[in-house]
Amino acid sequence: LRPDIVECGRQIYSHGFRWGINTNGKLLTREMLANLFSVGMHDVMIRLDGQEYEHNWLSGDRECFTKTQETIRMVCEEKGLMCEVSTCVNQRNFDFLNDLYKLLQTLGVKRWRLYTAYPKGKATNNKELKLDSYQLRQLMDFIKKVRKEGVIDTYYGCEGFLGKYERLVRDDFYMCDSGVSIGSVLINGDITGCPNVNHKYSQGSIYEGDEFMEVWNTCFDAFRQRNWMHTVICTHCKAFRYCQGNGMHLRNDDGDLLMCNYDCLN
Repeated sequence: LRPDIVECGRQIYSHGFRWGINTNGKLLTREMLANLFSVGMHDVMIRLDGQEYEHNWLSGDRECFTKTQETIRMVCEEKGLMCEVSTCVNQRNFDFLNDLYKLLQTLGVKRWRLYTAYPKGKATNNKELKLDSYQLRQLMDFIKKVRKEGVIDTYYGCEGFLGKYERLVRDDFYMCDSGVSIGSVLINGDITGCPNVNHKYSQGSIYEGDEFMEVWNTCFDAFRQRNWMHTVICTHCKAFRYCQGNGMHLRNDDGDLLMCNYDCLN
């Protein structure tokens, strides 16, 4: 969608950064893939939310699955590139995760990120996008099983602290890195942590004369000092010292926690 995407990549790489893209794969051609690779792209994450029916339902495009599948195979065949697939687990695809697991193997995928929707955007009131506590535990057990098999490097996303499942479904103990080791400049120029964080927590704007590194070094207190989160559901939680208030992206305008997977699992 950006005609200058290759130039963007070239500029990023000229400053010494490894970089990648997150895509649904619909517009990624072999020519574009080669051009991006030539300017330092190392990683491609492609979203695949199930087999044809489930994926097309969530994407809202009846032809999306075919193109996405072709793109995944194309990227996996490119030596020097890491192809990772991400899947939003929901009521429609929950019972078919094992089928998707087999499909990813045939496509040559080596890394798989499974995550669950949190109540924001179209997931706010759509019950089909949410798992109940029993399903969430089953998902954790599925990820444990796949990780033990070692065929595809599989892990659960960053939807918060998981208690007893920590280190079983992820490589590292949970920590929200937003504003700590992750900084972002959004399309509107806002300087923030993770791009998924509520815009209320933006720390400045490059279009208003703010220097990114100055903001990074002098702001971001809301991200780095988490005591303000020790309220409401977190007040008496025994896991707060490990969790530190969950992910920044799970906080609403008022700073309240939108969901807590630890509470659902334990």
